[in-house]
Amino acid sequence: MSAKDEGGNLSFSSGNDAPLWAQVNANWYTNSGTESSYVFGVMGGHTSLSENLLLGGMFQFDLQNEINGAATVSGEGWLVGPYFVAKLPDQPLYFEGSVLYGQTLNQISPFGTYTDTFTTERWLATLGVSGQFERDKLTLIPFLDTSYTTDAQAAYVDGLGNPIAAQSISLAQITTGMDFEMPIGEVTILNGGVSGIWSYSEGTGVAETVVPGFVGGRARVDLGVNHRINAGSALSFAGYYDGIGAPDYTGYGVELKWDVNF
Repeated sequence: MSAKDEGGNLSFSSGNDAPLWAQVNANWYTNSGTESSYVFGVMGGHTSLSENLLLGGMFQFDLQNEINGAATVSGEGWLVGPYFVAKLPDQPLYFEGSVLYGQTLNQISPFGTYTDTFTTERWLATLGVSGQFERDKLTLIPFLDTSYTTDAQAAYVDGLGNPIAAQSISLAQITTGMDFEMPIGEVTILNGGVSGIWSYSEGTGVAETVVPGFVGGRARVDLGVNHRINAGSALSFAGYYDGIGAPDYTGYGVELKWDVNF
């Protein structure tokens, strides 16, 4: 958990390798008179169909609220569907994927005098494959991840009687690269990786003007360290730089995390 004058964030997660697992993240901030909050949660469970295959289901929800003077925007959404995790027999090759369907309920009050309500229908599909190879103390983890999501808004009439046409947005991304882990001493692990990312987006109606501005290819590097304090807790630090090879896109960040098992 972290907090500062203009905002903060809170996160909780249980081990997702357990038969039942959950994760909740929340953040909030105030900036130039705008107050915003966002909560995301996911829970799921799975069963072993064989030594090398897990099949389960998950439920996601997200809550968003923004206040800017008299104007307010809020949304409540959910996604539900199956997922799987599999391993190739006698080989360190792993597969995982999911297909989720959901809806959102959105409310917009642009002037504080009336409130528009509309719904959207959405899909999210993911598929990934990764390997694991040992080279002395170095573990190499090649991977390939893909995702595709769509969100379609139904037509409605706003509070002023204006018809708002149906619109939709679609996002696709492919990420491939090589991660690594290497112990430093008995209780510290250095980790990181290099990845190439290709993204694509399109929309119809007004959504076409607000889809993410960057499409195409770029590279990203990650580097971090994990230090085990004792059997029940660990301290980790990680950073990344995204946008290599993309002059119009730059992303970077750092994270300090303290994990406690109880």
